[in-house]
Amino acid sequence: MSLLAPLIKPLQIVINRYVALDPEAPKQLAAMQGNVVELHFSSLNQSVFIFISADGLDFSDDYNKPADTKISGSPIALSMMGLQHNATASLFSGDVLIQGDIELGKQYRSRLGRAVVATNR
Repeated sequence: MSLLAPLIKPLQIVINRYVALDPEAPKQLAAMQGNVVELHFSSLNQSVFIFISADGLDFSDDYNKPADTKISGSPIALSMMGLQHNATASLFSGDVLIQGDIELGKQYRSRLGRAVVATNR
């Protein structure tokens, strides 16, 4: 069991409720449907996998395939990326690394990434 396991389902519920408040969410989710985003917390060496469907986001700490996009960084760097309007500073400073489908990473960050940060305030 990972360190993040007890937090995953409650976080999933809160984030999906937050995302459901946005009338544009169904269209945004549909554009990314079927993709998997891995949020890797480098300092903890732990990952959360986010499965995107038209119905919402499903979180897990267990996935045996490579994700479509992997976003890595410290918990603070990942949070700051979600808070900043423009994530360029985090990306170019090396604090956050996006691997795989870069366009999906950008879409996740701009459309859904802020939901994760907003629920942690």
